[in-house]
Amino acid sequence: MKKEELRYDPVHDRISAIIDYIDNNKNIVIQGLIVIGLAVGGWGYYSSLKKDKVNISKAQVGLAQNAYNIGQVDISISEFKGIVEEYSGTDAAEQALVYLLKDAYQKNSDETVLSLADAHRGSGLDAVLNAGFYETLGNANMNTSDIDGAINSFKKADKLASTENGDLRFKIDLAVAFIAKGEFTNATSVLNELLDNKDISYSDKNRAEEFLALAKFSKDN
Repeated sequence: MKKEELRYDPVHDRISAIIDYIDNNKNIVIQGLIVIGLAVGGWGYYSSLKKDKVNISKAQVGLAQNAYNIGQVDISISEFKGIVEEYSGTDAAEQALVYLLKDAYQKNSDETVLSLADAHRGSGLDAVLNAGFYETLGNANMNTSDIDGAINSFKKADKLASTENGDLRFKIDLAVAFIAKGEFTNATSVLNELLDNKDISYSDKNRAEEFLALAKFSKDN
């Protein structure tokens, strides 16, 4: 075997070939590097804009919530509407929608509640806000005689609450909807489950007992 064959280095040959290619195709290589650089730079700029959008929307919805909580309702509602329009698809827009829903419900505008609900995704919200959304929607369903819709909404609210803080009022909402539909056995089951909860408040216990008595009476008559 010749000494040249013993010294053969495939890695060295590959590197040499790459260098030769670059030397012979400088324009192509430079253009490729420019394209890669622009792509990386563009992605970084896009990511930065997206992050800024999220931070700005969070700050704005926080200010609007503070205004709402101190009684500046008209100002805050205007801000919430602007956030929903400008930052659609963000968590901030979802939070703003919940407040708009609450305001519409308090003004007895059930059609507005149902219309706003169509724009609500819900998935981006924490469990407490999402449960509040479904409760408001359920109440609007009840007012428009959509009992099945109300039952579904209250079920979702109850499920969300049970995973977060165990808020029991949604079970009462659900039981009332079952009574309205004439499903007294289901209402009784929900209310008994509620009354078995050792953390039930005095007021919730009284309401649950009243509706339980109504469900039993209606079932027997």
